[in-house]
Amino acid sequence: MKRLHLNQTKRILAQALTLSCIAGACVYFFLGVPRRHKYKEYYARAELEDYADEMARKGLFQSVPKESLKDNQHMKK
Repeated sequence: MKRLHLNQTKRILAQALTLSCIAGACVYFFLGVPRRHKYKEYYARAELEDYADEMARKGLFQSVPKESLKDNQHMKK
């Protein structure tokens, strides 16, 4: 019975470390990688300048006065 507690503690710590590594890998591969792919896809297709111009015309940007914008394009819908 010598070192029983020490051996049990080592085994429990090894199991906890192994399971936490597996859980971290699962989160990375099943949540992180697909999310990163979706963001890349979104920003590759997005027309961010058009969105920014539309928001500026609506007056949502405090630093861009509405009057300073040229209205050469009508609002796209």
